[in-house]
Amino acid sequence: MHYPTNVAVLKQDLLIQAWPSFALESDDKEFLGFGQYYLRLERCHLCGLIVSPKHRGKGVVQTLIELIAAQGKHKLGVNAYSLFVYHDNAVAIKAYEKMGFVGKDYPMNDGMEDCLYMVKLGLSKF
Repeated sequence: MHYPTNVAVLKQDLLIQAWPSFALESDDKEFLGFGQYYLRLERCHLCGLIVSPKHRGKGVVQTLIELIAAQGKHKLGVNAYSLFVYHDNAVAIKAYEKMGFVGKDYPMNDGMEDCLYMVKLGLSKF
């Protein structure tokens, strides 16, 4: 992602036109989070996951992932999920582990060395 950014650059970085994209809002239309999915290695790969700093630690990421993964499961016909998270993002790693994601060796070398590859099979709520 480019920084500093603007709306046009952010849309380009997040491949808004290429991947299904979702925003999560509160009942009063406040932005809570954003995420996307696509098929990667026969899994619904969750990406571009962003939670508003103001709403972190409140379970927003779990709701966001559940909603996006449900869409991905339906559209892609898979029951396995993956995501990348930066090694130094301990808070996010803990949240993903709480949801049942586990670290796994990534089978390809594609420039994601700074990230942990996490997978989950059969997210039961979806």
